[in-house]
Amino acid sequence: MIGTMLGLAKMPAQKGDVMCNIKFEQYACQMYYVLHLREVFEPWVIASPLKLKALRRGLQYVWFQTFRHPAFMFYRNQFYASGKKRVPPLIDQWLTPRVLAYWFMDATVSWWRCGYKFHMHAFSQSDLALLVDVLDKRLGLQCRLMEKCVYIPASSVLFFHDLIRPHLGPGFLQIDTESKYFLRCSINK
Repeated sequence: MIGTMLGLAKMPAQKGDVMCNIKFEQYACQMYYVLHLREVFEPWVIASPLKLKALRRGLQYVWFQTFRHPAFMFYRNQFYASGKKRVPPLIDQWLTPRVLAYWFMDATVSWWRCGYKFHMHAFSQSDLALLVDVLDKRLGLQCRLMEKCVYIPASSVLFFHDLIRPHLGPGFLQIDTESKYFLRCSINK
C-alpha cells in the first residue's frame, strides 16, 4: 500500500470520518497492473467489476476501490495532512525495495536522459527532499530532486533495476535491452 500511495492511489475521506477506502486508478493500458492490485487487495474489495472512465483526448482510466474500513485510517493520517497528500513522516521506516517497486509501477514515470523521472505533483518540495534523502540513506539509491520530480540518474538505473526486479508485477518484466528501460505491458497486446 505504501508504494501505491506514493504513486497515484488515493484515500478519500471527509473530516471526522473514522473509516476510509483506497482508490486505485491508472491509464487503461495499465490494466494488467490494476488487475494485479485488485488481486492483492481482494479481501478488501467488494465483488464489483473494474470501472472505465473516459477522459479528454480519448484517454481512458481503469479503476477500483476497496470498501471503507477503519484499518485504513492510520495510513490515511500518515499520507494526508490537512487534506493534502504528503510523504509520511514514517517513510524512513517503510521504504523497502518492494515499496520502491510498487511506487515505480503506480507512479507517473518517464524515461529522461537515461534515467527515471517520478512525477510527484501531489507532493510539496520539502516532501520530495525527504524522499530523496531516505532513498539515499535507506536504500543507497543516488537520486536528485527536480521541480516536482524525483530523478534517478543513469548512474543509478542498473542498481535501481536490481532493487525492484524481484517485486515487479505483471507487465513490467520485459526489458528493452537498448535502453534498459522496463516496458509496461498494454492491454491491447
